[in-house]
Amino acid sequence: MPIAITPHETWRYQLEDDRLRAPDGGPGKPDPNGTWWHMRALPAWLEAQITDLIHFSIGENVQLVHPNRGTIERLLLTHGIMRVENWKTADGRDVPFKLKTENGREVADPAFLEYISQKHRAELANAASTRQKVTVEESD
Repeated sequence: MPIAITPHETWRYQLEDDRLRAPDGGPGKPDPNGTWWHMRALPAWLEAQITDLIHFSIGENVQLVHPNRGTIERLLLTHGIMRVENWKTADGRDVPFKLKTENGREVADPAFLEYISQKHRAELANAASTRQKVTVEESD
C-alpha cells in the first residue's frame, strides 16, 4: 500500500547553481547562507488543472507534449513558492517578492518571475511538482 503524502507539506529548496561547489568538482552542498526558496505542496485541484494542460501523443513511442509549458510553469511557481529567503539583486538589494490572493488562496505574485532565468524557473517548477527537497540536513 502506498504511503500517504502530506497535503500541506512545506520545505526549503536551494537551486543547484546556488549551492557550494565541492573541491573535487563533484556535486556541491547547500549553502546555509545562500538563497532559500520556501516551497509548498500543490493542492490536488491544481495538479488536476496542470494535468489537463498536458497532452499525450501516443504512437510508436509514447511522448509527453507540453504545448502549454509557460502556463504550467507559472502555475507551479506561483502556487509552489511561498517565500524566498536571502534573495538579492546584483547590487545587494532584496528582490521584491509578494503574495496575492487568487481564488481564495495566497499565491506568489508572478512579478518575481522577471528576476529568474528560464533555467532556474524550470528547476524551481520541477522542484514544486516533484516535491524535490534540497536542504542542509539532507545533504550530509
